[in-house]
Amino acid sequence: MESIGGADAPIVVIPTAVSSEVLSEEFLRNYRQRFVESGFNNVTVLHTRDPREANTDEFVEPIKNAQGVIFSGGRQWRHADSYLNTKAHTEFLNLLDRGGVIAGGSAGATIQGSYLARGDSNGNTKMMGDHEVGLGFIKNVAIDQHLLKRNRQFDMFEILDNRRNYWV
Repeated sequence: MESIGGADAPIVVIPTAVSSEVLSEEFLRNYRQRFVESGFNNVTVLHTRDPREANTDEFVEPIKNAQGVIFSGGRQWRHADSYLNTKAHTEFLNLLDRGGVIAGGSAGATIQGSYLARGDSNGNTKMMGDHEVGLGFIKNVAIDQHLLKRNRQFDMFEILDNRRNYWV
């Protein structure tokens, strides 16, 4: 919390990676409430699955005022489909440039790399799937998740072997 600027710092939480079956108005209220109960006083939930909406001035306004953005877990390609190369994406990068913090767990961590590990819309077992571009907050990086818990510590070698010359 302190790295974002304390309890009163404006944050934006983005649950877009969560499955459509789970997303509802009640889920979004409860999602926001979890951050409030964790001590954040100025929380905006921002969600769309439509990149045209993510490309509007109205949608990005909360990001322009935020000191932190937190991406949800779920399926990282949903974040990419919604925000990659939009005004929202530009504002996430602007937030970093002005000293803001971007965080996330699971898919919310993976989306931050420039290469999207496990970005296949047909499942999470393919390392190199139909979505390969992350939001690139960290350049020349692929981020995997749940390494030890799911015994995935050697899976990244596939990306390294196939993309070695891409990053050099």
